Amino acid sequence: MKNIIIKSVLAVVFGIVIGVFSKWGDVIPGDNLIKYFGWISTGVIIWLVIGSFLIIKIKNRKEFSIVYSLFMISMLISYYVFSLLVVKYLVQKIVIFWIIMFIGSLILGNIIYDKKNTNLFRILFILTSIIFLIYDAIEINGINLIAIIPEVLMVVYLLIIISKGIKEVK
Repeated sequence: MKNIIIKSVLAVVFGIVIGVFSKWGDVIPGDNLIKYFGWISTGVIIWLVIGSFLIIKIKNRKEFSIVYSLFMISMLISYYVFSLLVVKYLVQKIVIFWIIMFIGSLILGNIIYDKKNTNLFRILFILTSIIFLIYDAIEINGINLIAIIPEVLMVVYLLIIISKGIKEVK
């Protein structure tokens, strides 16, 4: 019980920090680390990597649902509160899109949770990563190597972790 409380608090804190820095990175002028983080966190791939990482590392489905939900909700709330109060800009369509993405990813995460140490999970992660990388490159960031290279590195890193998990189970 103590372990899930610690993970939950960390998920909320991490979510708030990422939400604020993500929105701040969207609007800060110049070429700096926060702007760079804004490019990466605006895309969809970082959320696939974080969700998949939580699926792999968390011991049971209920705990995954709690920690993932707390992370995403705190991230979304902090992002949109920062957007509304500091930037004075909020687009309802984008809010609805991310709420749907959160609900959909939570449902899919629970569906595939039991497959986390299988080749099926690895294949689904690779295919989804390719689709999201292409989507990010075309729709979100443009063909921007400053955003694409870290996204690819995150995917490769998590793919290594997934592969180690599969080998440990065998």
